[in-house]
Order: sequence, then C-alpha cells, then structure tokens
Amino acid sequence: MKNATLATLTLLAASSAAFAQSSLNKSGLSYDRVSVGYSSSSDVRTFGVNASALLGDNVLVGGNYQDVTFKNFGSVSGTATGFGLGYKFSVGSGDLVLSLGYAQIQAAGLSGATVIAAAGESTTLGLAWRQKISDSLEYGVSYVHGRTNVVAGGYDLVSGASSSNGSSTNDNQLGLTLRYNLSKAFDVTAGYAFASGGNIWSLSAGYNF
Repeated sequence: MKNATLATLTLLAASSAAFAQSSLNKSGLSYDRVSVGYSSSSDVRTFGVNASALLGDNVLVGGNYQDVTFKNFGSVSGTATGFGLGYKFSVGSGDLVLSLGYAQIQAAGLSGATVIAAAGESTTLGLAWRQKISDSLEYGVSYVHGRTNVVAGGYDLVSGASSSNGSSTNDNQLGLTLRYNLSKAFDVTAGYAFASGGNIWSLSAGYNF
C-alpha cells in the first residue's frame, strides 16, 4: 500500500507543478489550460481535473483533483488534491520552468478481509522544458524529485488483528509528453513517466483559455 500511495502522490504533485504537462508568449506556448485526464501505473489509476494559469509574464500556478483507485488492493480507493507554483524562463525557442508542488491523498477500502486506510502528503521540486515542433505539435521533458510521507493501517475482520506503519521516501521521475493542438483552444496530450515508484502513462484532453 505504501508503494502505491507513493507513486500516486508523486504523480499528483508533479502534474500540478511541472506545467510541461499543460496567454501565448514569445515561445507560442499556452499555459492557461483546464484539462481532464487519465493516468495508470502497475498499481494505481487516476481520473481527474487539472488546471494551470500564467500570472503576468513568468509566474505559473496550478492545481488538480483526482479520483484514485488502487489496482492491487481490492476496493481501496480515494481522492487526492495537489497544487503547484512555478516560474517560467523563455530560453531560445522554448520555455524552461522551475516548479514546486504539494499533494495530499486520503484512501480507504476493503482488501480481502482487511480494512485498509492510508493518508499521505508529498512535496516536489521540478524542472521542465517545453518547445513547439510545429504549429500543431509540441513536446515536453521534465524531471521531478519528490519527498513523500505516508501512514497506512489495516484491520483484519477475521482475526481482529490490526497494524499500522509510516514511511518517508524520496522519489525521482523523468517525464516525456507529446501534445497535439487540435485548434488554438483544444488539445490532446499523451505522457509517459519513468519513476522509481513505478512507471506511469497518461492521456488528457485540454481547453486553453
């Protein structure tokens, strides 16, 4: 349970803070965006809403809300929220973004005869690069380092035994995204992240305002 929660938290904090996943500026890239997306790893799948906005010329803010399902823990599921703050540098034909993120998750459910509950929080530091390939296509590369604290507990309905544990873990994530702009307002984005807590793929549809 701890490993699955770790992967989920790092993904959430990264998605709200890395912005490479997301008013036109010199590079021609949009950061004012609302999207719905799906992500999946070997342990976890999520479905939720993400939003980001550019304040002025350089400051970025973002947030998300996700429904989370743990694939290998019976009916265990939960919700998660995250937010991020970033600063954008225009470098040549692309943008370099430095970001900070924070996420929380609450989950509970039944796995076999055991009632499980978990809670955690994560902070991340990220660096991302975005660049247009053409008028309709762009790519992003991001690196995120996360620190996650998780507390999980269980109660066996048959034996009456209970257990709990906590952990603090560091996680590193390298992400790649490819976005196709259907128009100036609508886009579709596919992503894949290589993470020490489990690799993750994602797909989202966005509206740029």
